[in-house]
Amino acid sequence: SMKHFHRSNNLPRNTCNAMDLAFLTEQRPADVFKAQWSDIKDGALASFAQNKTHQVVGVLISGKLEKIVRRIKPRGIISKTIICEERGQAITYDKFKAGFRNTRLKAKAYADENRLDFEWFQFKNDLRAKVVSDSEPQDNA
Repeated sequence: SMKHFHRSNNLPRNTCNAMDLAFLTEQRPADVFKAQWSDIKDGALASFAQNKTHQVVGVLISGKLEKIVRRIKPRGIISKTIICEERGQAITYDKFKAGFRNTRLKAKAYADENRLDFEWFQFKNDLRAKVVSDSEPQDNA
């Protein structure tokens, strides 16, 4: 169902960017929305100050994450935060929720039109659970 977000049409870019960053950095959505360009040091390490634990977590920027950061950076918007609105204003998680719900409905419609399976999920909890399950070793039995 999350893969349908990227396949469905006319999705807000900040929705895709936020989901990709949260998934690839394994960070909570609120932490992703706080992330600033100045948190990236030497082009190799992103530091996320976590709301819940108050710890600073470093994430190596490589592979898919590097592609996402490159996709976001040249958008021609000057902003302190990595995830922002079209005019460069920081976007909070609360402000993002309505857009996310709309995007999720579009993804559901896309899945229905193309006869694809779709499971409802929440950005907040289910995405982090997917990160954990995808990073766990798989039993090849």
